[in-house]
Amino acid sequence: MSVQPLPRVALIFALACGGTQGEGAEPDIASDSASDSASADEGRDESVDATEAHPDEGRDDSAEPIDEGTSSPFADVTAASGTASSLRVTVQSPDTGCDGYADWWEVLRSDGSLAYRRILAHSHVDEQPFTRSGGPLGVGETDRIYVRAHFSTTGYGGQALVGTLSEGFTPAERVPTAAGVESAEPQPDGCAF
Repeated sequence: MSVQPLPRVALIFALACGGTQGEGAEPDIASDSASDSASADEGRDESVDATEAHPDEGRDDSAEPIDEGTSSPFADVTAASGTASSLRVTVQSPDTGCDGYADWWEVLRSDGSLAYRRILAHSHVDEQPFTRSGGPLGVGETDRIYVRAHFSTTGYGGQALVGTLSEGFTPAERVPTAAGVESAEPQPDGCAF
């Protein structure tokens, strides 16, 4: 099969990770369960359509171009709304089962530090996009935050959103990331299905 560069995206990048989490508040944890599937569409906010991928800091530009016929190998955040006590996040990801799935979404402060991480305990192969809630976030209603998702095999790199809880979110061009965020707790403890 011949590999052709995409017209708008030349390369797939992998996140360079390492280090330890900086000082600050410890992130909260929430986990996904099979019972969440029934309420996946509840509270979905369709006001933000952010499906086009943008560059993300920390990517490795040595990766090979992808075939035009493939979808993004990353998890995209396409919508987010809520309050500091509960945020609803919609994720679109190329889940294939436990061998590749969106394993969390998270909220970063404007300095790139982790404010909150929502663990997703199973894949969503037949439920795309899917919406999950989490909180409390540990940020204020007017604080500028970033919301992004993580894919189990490729890490970060999909569409993220930036904005405030009080004014809403738009696609983020770049996401500031403090050292060690990807390896920070909480982490997934396996995949249910």
